[in-house]
Amino acid sequence: MRVILNGCGTFGSVYRQRIVEHKDYELVCVVDKDARILTTQTSGVIGTKTLEEAVSNVDADAVIITSPTGTHAQAAKYCLENNLHVLCAKPGPQSIMDADILAHLSELHSRACVVDYTMLNTPEVDYIHMVFAAYNAPHFMTSLRDVMGPPRPEGAVWDLLSHDVASFCEFMPRSIVVSSVKCVANRRGVSAKLFCGDTLVGEMEAEYACDAPLKRTSFAIAPKTTMVNPVVKLTWNQNYRDVTTRAAGAEKARQEFGKWPDPITLALDNFLFETETIGYEFYLPVASLRMKDVTRVLVALQESFENDGLEQTVVV
Repeated sequence: MRVILNGCGTFGSVYRQRIVEHKDYELVCVVDKDARILTTQTSGVIGTKTLEEAVSNVDADAVIITSPTGTHAQAAKYCLENNLHVLCAKPGPQSIMDADILAHLSELHSRACVVDYTMLNTPEVDYIHMVFAAYNAPHFMTSLRDVMGPPRPEGAVWDLLSHDVASFCEFMPRSIVVSSVKCVANRRGVSAKLFCGDTLVGEMEAEYACDAPLKRTSFAIAPKTTMVNPVVKLTWNQNYRDVTTRAAGAEKARQEFGKWPDPITLALDNFLFETETIGYEFYLPVASLRMKDVTRVLVALQESFENDGLEQTVVV
């Protein structure tokens, strides 16, 4: 796949390296406003200062967007309108309208639009899906994550919780749609309750202490239910991940996954799958639906964060 990399800063440079190393990708162009970055590209890679110039003059199949977060939605719209697949670093669109527009353009042009919610491509996520599929029943799940967080509290929602919201939406039963979020957010943390109608279907917290190197986030699906078939607990930090399961008629089991695999390589593999299957007759636009669900919850959390810590209910 021939790709344009839009943005080659700290995060984008890591993407660039993984693209070059991947056997199924060819980097054909790098877009960045910094002329010094453009002059350091290897032979055969074109450097431009604008995405428009790159799209107009370079033969490419897809664009990978790692530019500043405020530019993600507009850049993705432009690429989809020009019949290019899009892989966007998280958090992707930061408004519900933008998420809806991107999903519509993806369907209209039969081009994949994928946000790289990094943790969803990992082996433990596949394992949890396998557990849920084996029981084919409602489930209860908790997640506890310790992570090196962003340097500013303002990043708690879009930089830190975007991963947890994406995981929550990934494992929530498809029959349940979050319709409102009641949350409190301030400079020390975020606490949210998620509802489907009047039913509490999830809870989410992020402890954000600026003076602590590790930030702790958690979420629970079906937190007030007595359902125990199955129960899944996911624990992850910088060095290891493990999944503990318990179900009626079975012994408690624990599966360890060791150190993190390279998340960007996993994202590139997943993106290839999306671009290859989007044209199929029975293609289900999971990536677009997930993007819309995640954006709705994050927008509600952000609105609360900006409301001076007052409890706020936001209709999704």
